[in-house]
Amino acid sequence: MRYDHTVYLINKPLATDDDDLDYSPKPTVQKAKANVKRTNISFASGEMYDITIVRVFGQYDADSIGLDDYDPADPTTVHKIQKVGRHLQHTDFYIANGEVTFNAK
Repeated sequence: MRYDHTVYLINKPLATDDDDLDYSPKPTVQKAKANVKRTNISFASGEMYDITIVRVFGQYDADSIGLDDYDPADPTTVHKIQKVGRHLQHTDFYIANGEVTFNAK
């Protein structure tokens, strides 16, 4: 499997006990090589979703993810992670892009 894409794993730390009332912890960004695949997943209820699966080699944690077009100044390039799959050698992050609907004619 080729890990030919660059992704940015974003962790938002929890607030710590700090004396400064205006303190807000900065998110940490970790750059990683990944395999990115876009596919459809259907559930038993009949719903189908267009998802992006981001697979990174190793064990990682992330709250959100930035793909190849990630810009730290633009929040629209940050994607929310819906599910994380942990395996022996890799971690899968699932991002739902939207529900697939079919037009019945």
